[in-house]
Amino acid sequence: MVNNTDYSRFVKEAIRKEVGPSAHFQYNHVWEGVIKILCKFEERMSGKKGCVAVRSRLLQRAVKLVSTPGKYVHKTQAERHSEWCNKQAKVLASKVSTLNVDEHGVGTGFADVQLYVRSYISPWHGSKFAPFFDMGGEGLALVSVVRTTTYSKSYMARYGRGSTANTVYLVGKNEAGTYFAHAVHRDCKTIRQALNWIWGGHEDRITSRQGDIALIKGNGPKIPRNLPSGHVIDGKHIVHGQHPQIRFPGKGERIIVGRRAATAVGGNSRD
Repeated sequence: MVNNTDYSRFVKEAIRKEVGPSAHFQYNHVWEGVIKILCKFEERMSGKKGCVAVRSRLLQRAVKLVSTPGKYVHKTQAERHSEWCNKQAKVLASKVSTLNVDEHGVGTGFADVQLYVRSYISPWHGSKFAPFFDMGGEGLALVSVVRTTTYSKSYMARYGRGSTANTVYLVGKNEAGTYFAHAVHRDCKTIRQALNWIWGGHEDRITSRQGDIALIKGNGPKIPRNLPSGHVIDGKHIVHGQHPQIRFPGKGERIIVGRRAATAVGGNSRD
């Protein structure tokens, strides 16, 4: 039976010979897993033909797994998930033409436009969490688009800095296949907060949605005094050129209109 403590010391020494005396190790479950694998190898293969060559290959892999240099630094599942969400949100936002940014940001003249991710939910979570919002099945992202403008040298010398403008958007894809950007209040930090702001706290009561308007359960005026552009009453239905029709509200139902914030960078699209 191989002693884990002794073998751990042996592996460290072998790794130091490979990468030098400055080698630093990640003392976590990755290191413990490497030791267990190498101990089992020694129990089964020590002294057998080809053992030396296989041991050398295993130690080389151990160097990559448990030493900090390069891309082999261990990341937790939460860190990997956060990076994935950040990447998916930027890709989604890059498909919205009105934002005028790609996933790396874009510089236009003296203005530098950058995109920062605040929140993201995947299509799998969106279908449960927001069935009437992720209509296109590509998830929802809350992003902040920031434009920093640099002025002339004389202006900068006098005032010390340029100007910064910031707009927060809820972005996604609708059921017609069109990508949208819906400006929300700058204090919104999560998808839930953005939806709550847009629908005035009624997001959980929505039974049907058509872009900027929604049919909800509740008493009150059946139809708003002014419907958004493109939404037209046609008999017992409300129709729109880019969305399926929704029926006229019945008893205990009413139509509400979602709010939009003013934009300083980029622009709203119809959702």
